[in-house]
Amino acid sequence: MKIAITDLKDYNEAILRYKWLDLEECLSKDEISDFIEQFLAKRSKETNQLHEEWFVTDYEEFVDLGEYPNLDDIETATNLSQEHAWEVISAYYSCYQEFEHFEEDFVGIYEDEEDFAYELAQDIYSEEQMGVLSVYIDWERFARDLFIGDDYSEKLENCKIVIFRRW
Repeated sequence: MKIAITDLKDYNEAILRYKWLDLEECLSKDEISDFIEQFLAKRSKETNQLHEEWFVTDYEEFVDLGEYPNLDDIETATNLSQEHAWEVISAYYSCYQEFEHFEEDFVGIYEDEEDFAYELAQDIYSEEQMGVLSVYIDWERFARDLFIGDDYSEKLENCKIVIFRRW
């Protein structure tokens, strides 16, 4: 989990000067802010000019929060990525553009939508209630109906899907 912090003043003068920030080492927004300030202060000292603006030019195994991310969003995404795979957090952010309701909306990771539909039915109904009917249920159609309204799925790199609720 890394992001490339780039000096905006140098970039505007056609100098590509950046430094990778390892988010596993800088977890809080204060630590991230300190890293950025030290990076820019070093260049200010070298050039005797004020370097105070920055932007992100690249993300490595992390949520793409755009060029000018909020430090709170970086911190939140980092913390969520400690508990869940960064691809899951990235899929959520690409759909909702926020993290506030992630815990409420996150359902889980499944092989496919039919697998989710089958597991949902197993959670709702006992094996007695399902009985031999489960053999006759078209799980693909049931899954399609679930994803028309209440649920949203996104493919992950490992060929599985992550599912979120739409409320």
